[in-house]
Amino acid sequence: MSEAAPTLSWLFFSLKGRIVRQSYALSIVFLILPQIIVVLQMVRNENDEGALVFWFLVLVGVILCTLWVVLALVVKRLHDLGVTGWLALLVLFPTVNWIFLLARAIIPSKQEVNEHGPPPFPK
Repeated sequence: MSEAAPTLSWLFFSLKGRIVRQSYALSIVFLILPQIIVVLQMVRNENDEGALVFWFLVLVGVILCTLWVVLALVVKRLHDLGVTGWLALLVLFPTVNWIFLLARAIIPSKQEVNEHGPPPFPK
């Protein structure tokens, strides 16, 4: 019996499974794009106080909507590295978060099957 192909809902909302660093990086870029667009709108409307307040509220909404998605991606990436998903809470600490981000991006996937499943793209 073959395993079902991953879905976008699994990628963005599930805390189960593993993702490799390339999938992780592309997903994070996908999440950053709406934030960049909103910030550009804020810059474009910097002299219009009403528009600026509107775009600021949109930015807060976009960030709040992506919090769970970021958490889910980080947990799956940590699972791929063979460590507990609880370490995802480190993203809440600004200075540690940058170091933690580099580690998640640089450390290669574990090629062994672990408690979170087989490697997403075995060699």
